[in-house]
Amino acid sequence: MSNQNFLLLGPENGEKKEFLINQEKALTKKFGELEKYRFYPYDTEIQEIVTIMKNGSLFSTHKVVIINNCEDIKKKSSIDQLVEYLKSPSTDVTLFLLSDASKVDAKIEKVIKKDNKKIFWELFENRKKDWVISFFRQRNLSIDPDAVELLLEMIENNTDSMRNDCEKLSFYFKEGDRISEDDIENFLYHSREENVFTLFDKVCRRDLEASLDVLNSIVLARETQPVQLLSGLLWQFRNLLSLSTMLSQRIPQPEALLKSNIRGKKSQKTYLDGIRNYRIQELEKIITLTMEYDNRLRTVRTEMQDSIVEMYIYSCIRKRA
Repeated sequence: MSNQNFLLLGPENGEKKEFLINQEKALTKKFGELEKYRFYPYDTEIQEIVTIMKNGSLFSTHKVVIINNCEDIKKKSSIDQLVEYLKSPSTDVTLFLLSDASKVDAKIEKVIKKDNKKIFWELFENRKKDWVISFFRQRNLSIDPDAVELLLEMIENNTDSMRNDCEKLSFYFKEGDRISEDDIENFLYHSREENVFTLFDKVCRRDLEASLDVLNSIVLARETQPVQLLSGLLWQFRNLLSLSTMLSQRIPQPEALLKSNIRGKKSQKTYLDGIRNYRIQELEKIITLTMEYDNRLRTVRTEMQDSIVEMYIYSCIRKRA
């Protein structure tokens, strides 16, 4: 088995990207300028990718080839062609197979050296908090504990998204400043970029047109994968169900919001809109529906996923229990 083939799995795309960057730096140091290729299975046939890897380069001494979404390699002939290459790879190529899933076809995994197969799991909650505090400390900024919790509640749970949002936030402050919970809320809700939280806000209002507009903006930005989007919505719907259940048990609203860890005023308004617009039975059905659509997303070709998410949003808003 070759040391030049890597299988990088799991949803933690930030650490995965950092691993790739470090590998490319090491290869550049060893070989000089690299010739780089990035492919998607739905866009380029495996046979074509294999041919590119086998052909020598006129412009550099080494190639880096990245195949994203390799869980989509399902056709037997494509798997066989890739496995055959992996058994006897070109000496001037380093191949990275990437997937947000935790496994791919067993035949592919079998021919990857154990040390070259890495699964990047999402960070535990305590590590996320440490990551955020460390990020701002490196920029001579401090952040209140409540602000850290609100930030982590409102951004996506991978270090790639965390770094992106923290980097933008840091531009608003000068060295020595302390970031408060109010600062986080103002930043998150006054920036114009759409994300899984602004989408949930429109869904809670049962505003189909606005929800689809937000979804379209997210899709065009291509910063969030459909599976990640549904995971974020599922987490919020579960919070909404928990809050709705507590309120139905006559737990005072401030106490219920605190127990649900729903802090900022804008966030609280979103959830209270959801309470008004969705009955408990509807939320239970939506949570089941979300898990069903999540499974469906993981089994279809990547180019079909955007349409499936649209159908899911339509079902959440228009179908009543």
